[in-house]
Amino acid sequence: MFDFVFGGKRKMELIRELLEQRMKEEGFDDMDSRLRVKELGKFQLLGTPEGGIVTIVETVIKSQKQGALLASILSSIENHRKALGHDPHEFAEIINMASGPQAGASVGAYCFYRLNIEHPGRVSVEQCMRALDQSAQEIATW
Repeated sequence: MFDFVFGGKRKMELIRELLEQRMKEEGFDDMDSRLRVKELGKFQLLGTPEGGIVTIVETVIKSQKQGALLASILSSIENHRKALGHDPHEFAEIINMASGPQAGASVGAYCFYRLNIEHPGRVSVEQCMRALDQSAQEIATW
């Protein structure tokens, strides 16, 4: 049951891979750092910036496959996550984007918005977008 709710093996492997990539970019490329990432449990991995990105992307992809509109998907995700922090003005801009011609860009904007609230200053825009792209490509094959 927990695999269904919190993500299976592939999801945890993807989060680990993305976390290792970010750590390597930041200079943590030694064996000790990589071993620490491998020892993280599911809840610890889900609590990382990469865990947030993968979870958001996975929810968007699965919900869109079921016919949900992007603005309603992001609103639903925000309702679950806003206890961790919320900026109503910035979120309204993202919802407007999700409802317009730049809908695809709203997922990246939303991921970066959440990371800035939940993990301020830990991930750059470039790192976020790279992790988002890699997540979307991988999750699309699940």
